[in-house]
Amino acid sequence: MTAPLVRCVGAGLTYGAGVTALAEVDCLVEAGDQVAVMGPSGSGKSSLLHVFAGLVRVTSGDVSWNGLEGSPRDPERVGLIFQEPALVPALTVLENVALPLTFAGMPVVEAAERGRDALDLVGVANLGDALPQEVSGGQAQRAVIARVVACRPRLILADEPTSKLDRATAGRIIDVLLRVSDDLGAALVIATHDPAVGGSLEARWQVEDGRLRSQAITL
Repeated sequence: MTAPLVRCVGAGLTYGAGVTALAEVDCLVEAGDQVAVMGPSGSGKSSLLHVFAGLVRVTSGDVSWNGLEGSPRDPERVGLIFQEPALVPALTVLENVALPLTFAGMPVVEAAERGRDALDLVGVANLGDALPQEVSGGQAQRAVIARVVACRPRLILADEPTSKLDRATAGRIIDVLLRVSDDLGAALVIATHDPAVGGSLEARWQVEDGRLRSQAITL
């Protein structure tokens, strides 16, 4: 049996003077899962994604990544997408997409080729030579997705990736995320407060006051 990519057992996270972000969370993410983590602002859904990504350590319980066969901080294991499409202003879109690969030591020509393939996959192949300030918000978010795709991760974590976008653009971004997760064979977890986004994924987890209240499968 293949180990889950991420498993939380009794996971808790407390900040500062007793502020509880997560409390006794039990869950797992397996290869190929597509999950929406639902809940209002401050419910703990972003904290859960940060735990999955290894960005913060739980203060109680246990988190394991046995199925990743490596560190969750490796972009070839886990790809991160946030609500603000963070691109380096001085670099072209293609250079931004290839950046993690060049940092990892991949030759520039090979990294650029992987970057172009990724931009094509997310539907913005024509924007490789553009600067970030020359593209729209939706196009910038696609470029960020391409940057993740170029690394070919096994788990994609997206934290409110559509919150700053209009409804039509948001729908296209979710379609792109679902398609690339299928193409890569990667699990996808999206934190969102948007019911339309949640309804697009096969499973929905409801988080309230730092607790995982329910896990529903879309039939």
